Amino acid sequence: MSDATSRSGPGGAKPKGALVWDLPTRLFHWLLAAAVIGAWATGEGPRQVHVWCGYAIIVLIVFRLIWGVIGGRHARFTDFVRGPTAVARHLRELRDAKAAPPEAGHNAAGGWMVLLLLGLIGLQVTLGLFTDDDILFVGPLGELVSYDTRLQITAIHEVLGNILPWVIGVHVAAVLLYWIARRQNLIRPMITGYKPWVSPVEVKPLPPRAGSLPRAILALAVGIAVVVAIMVWGG
Repeated sequence: MSDATSRSGPGGAKPKGALVWDLPTRLFHWLLAAAVIGAWATGEGPRQVHVWCGYAIIVLIVFRLIWGVIGGRHARFTDFVRGPTAVARHLRELRDAKAAPPEAGHNAAGGWMVLLLLGLIGLQVTLGLFTDDDILFVGPLGELVSYDTRLQITAIHEVLGNILPWVIGVHVAAVLLYWIARRQNLIRPMITGYKPWVSPVEVKPLPPRAGSLPRAILALAVGIAVVVAIMVWGG
């Protein structure tokens, strides 16, 4: 990807702003949302579709964990995982309606929300591999544990399945809050890659190799390999 530059379109159109999200990060975001919705919608069947949604989630989670190390600058965990002091300061600025400096990537609180969602979704899909509906369906790796263990895991899987929508709802509510209170549409940048309110002069643009295709393919291949190993291991 080339470096972002600030340009005004015909008729004084607003500049694009800074290029923040690389293409693999954006694709991951929307594909994960689709896979989670698909898994939720097929929780009671059809089971095979539910399983394949779970496999897709595993591929995407593995991809994101790797991409958090080798991806574009603002996709990396080192860019947005900050300590409690930074989180408290950010929340205080929101409460006091102060004009905080523009965030290029995730803000301090948003960074922890990313980790929370990745952790909970990753845990949920892992539990799903060992579930048992006590009728016809046993998860892909269910036979590797005892019957009683499968039932315990299934109970936890169901409880977490009821909690996850609320956590995702908090995430969506925060996005709407920024849109209303700060006039920052966080959805559009996750589609275009650009944040109009962040100046490419003040924030370093992504380097030309940010989100390079070979690295993205490598991360995706590892995710697919993990799913293939699960399918083989589960027989």
